[in-house]
Amino acid sequence: MKRFIAVILAIIYMSTAMGATVHLHYCMGKLTEWRLGDSKDDLCDTCGMKKAKAGEQLSKKNCCKDEFKELKLKKDQRVPENSQPFAFAPLPATPVAIFTLPVVPVTSLAVVFPVAKAPPGISGAPVFLLNCNFRI
Repeated sequence: MKRFIAVILAIIYMSTAMGATVHLHYCMGKLTEWRLGDSKDDLCDTCGMKKAKAGEQLSKKNCCKDEFKELKLKKDQRVPENSQPFAFAPLPATPVAIFTLPVVPVTSLAVVFPVAKAPPGISGAPVFLLNCNFRI
């Protein structure tokens, strides 16, 4: 669901960032047709007369004209004009204090205070010395 919403938002953002051109065709002063993009036709589909290009004046014989409108954001993610940038005040130099903690050995309470009559823990002496088994 999150991925679907992210895709939809990306499509909306990309369409406004890239923009689109809307082609409007007026015949006899009324909007008869609109398209996304440019029209290659030179003749009107409604009355069959030659179309006037954008910016041309309508003559008495020419009743059709085309207009192009661009739908696009002019500035992407623009900053409002009334916003003030943050003014950072210089900070005085503060001394850095370094604290060192003493190293405390950690041992298990079961080893320090044995409650059960268990065998002793593993020592560094070899087994034959612990059992007094000397073979020649």
